Amino acid sequence: MNKFREIIACILIFMCSCLSAQNRTTIYGNVGVENANIRVLNTQYGTSSDVKGNYSFSIKSDK
Repeated sequence: MNKFREIIACILIFMCSCLSAQNRTTIYGNVGVENANIRVLNTQYGTSSDVKGNYSFSIKSDK
């Protein structure tokens, strides 16, 4: 029973550390963020930035 509690404690600690690694923020101005995920709202389009914060999209026009 003692071993079971140790295993459960390890699992809970691991889960908490994974959850705290996820966060969101809003950055204003001209600041490059490396490896950021960028999405176009309400679409399936998305990309990631490079180490300097640069990114680009290739999206077809509906017109």
